[in-house]
Amino acid sequence: MKKPGSYIYIDLETTGLNANTDRICQVGIILEDGSERDWLVNPGINIPAAATELHGISNDDVKEAPAFEDLAGELVEYLEQAEVFVAYNFVFDFQFLQSELFR
Repeated sequence: MKKPGSYIYIDLETTGLNANTDRICQVGIILEDGSERDWLVNPGINIPAAATELHGISNDDVKEAPAFEDLAGELVEYLEQAEVFVAYNFVFDFQFLQSELFR
């Protein structure tokens, strides 16, 4: 249930820049109470070296991590509690989040 005026802050790391073909490899959230949740995500595709150089997440880091679909339910529960979704690069993160949830 949404709490009026509540916020959730989210940041994603991805395998690239195209939400249609690239995938999420890390999700981090901060809730309004200051608690944090962070997941490494096995994207099911190769993380290119250029992406690893940007965010520091390698294929080895995520090989044992859950797939996005395995943590999506928990993430959606957090998202449904907040009235406002905040992201540093909102359009980018929101497009990736939508694409992963639709998959």
